[in-house]
Amino acid sequence: MKKLLATMFIATVFFTVSASAQPGGRGERVKQYLTDSLGVSAANADSVMAISQRSMQQMRSIMQDQALSRDDKREKAKPIRDAAKEEMKKYLTADQLQKLDQKQMEWRQNRRGGNGGRR
Repeated sequence: MKKLLATMFIATVFFTVSASAQPGGRGERVKQYLTDSLGVSAANADSVMAISQRSMQQMRSIMQDQALSRDDKREKAKPIRDAAKEEMKKYLTADQLQKLDQKQMEWRQNRRGGNGGRR
């Protein structure tokens, strides 16, 4: 169960960051948070968002594959998540990465009514 929740969390993290950067949209909010609250340069914020968008596209295709079991999806998604996280380390410090993860969890909980992601 913990692995499933972790997988769902990571997928949500990437989805949140990868959302298109439309004015007022989630992508814009994430970019604003990266630059204003975490002190990330605009160029690095764009790089982080591009990494997230690319990995989310890959994860989306895995999650939509009806032929795969839940465990198979999780197994195929893990290297994508790990690679994206590793690539983000080029642009974010460990502290910035941790704060971004925490903020995205907060955004996710707010979006789901603050119930910790449980339905």
